Amino acid sequence: MLYSIITNSKNYTFFLLLFLLIQLNISAQVGIGTTSPSQSLHVAGSTSTIRVEGLNSANNANNDGITESALHVDSNGDLVLKPQFPMILTSLTGTSLIPTPIEIESPTGSVVYTDVASGNFTNSKNGVVIIEFNVQVGSISQTDGSIIDDGAPRFLILDLRIDGTLITRDSHIYTNYSTGADIAGGSLTLSGFTMMNLTAGLHTFKLRGGVYGNDYNVEATFGSSSIINKVVIVEQ
Repeated sequence: MLYSIITNSKNYTFFLLLFLLIQLNISAQVGIGTTSPSQSLHVAGSTSTIRVEGLNSANNANNDGITESALHVDSNGDLVLKPQFPMILTSLTGTSLIPTPIEIESPTGSVVYTDVASGNFTNSKNGVVIIEFNVQVGSISQTDGSIIDDGAPRFLILDLRIDGTLITRDSHIYTNYSTGADIAGGSLTLSGFTMMNLTAGLHTFKLRGGVYGNDYNVEATFGSSSIINKVVIVEQ
C-alpha cells in the first residue's frame, strides 16, 4: 500500500510528524506533493526542490555561497559537495620545473634519453586526471656546436611517464640543407595533453627528453626557455 503527504502549509503539527514517522516505518514509498509516489521518496511539482542545511554555505566548506558547487554521491550513497572547479594537483612552471637547461647529445646519432623533469602528486580519489606539459628545446646543432646543414633529419623527443609507464609522447624533426642559402634556426616546443584514470594516492610524473639522428650526430638543450616550460596536473 502506498502512502503520501500532500500539503502546502509549513505549519506541521506534532501529529502530522508522528504520522509521517509511522508511515516511513511501515511503507516502502513516500510522496510529497503526489498521491502516487514511484520511488522510496518522491517529491512532485515542477518547482519543487529539496533543502539540505548540511550542504549550505554556513555548514559546508565546499559551498562558498557565490558559485554553485557540484553535488556528488560517494561510495556509501551519501550526497557530498565538491568544488565547482577541478582541483590542481601540481602546477610547475619555469625554473621550478627545470632549474637548469639540460643538454642531450648523441655523437653517433643513436637515440639518447635523459630525464628532464620529475615530481610527485597525490590524487585524492579514484578518477580522471588531466595532464598538460610544455618544454622548449633550443641550441639544436651538431655535437661540435656547428650548424646542421647536411639535410639529414634530427629527431627531438619528449616522453611523459606516470609511475614509470609511458603515457604519451611528442616529437619534432629538425633539419637544414645549405647550398649557400640562409640557415633556419631558433627553438622548438615539445608539448602534450592527455586524460587518464588514476587511483587515489601518491603518483610520480617524469618528462624524458631524447635526441636521435640515425647516423648523424646531434645535440639539443631541453628547457632552454623558462617561460615555456610547464607541467599542470588537474583532478576532475
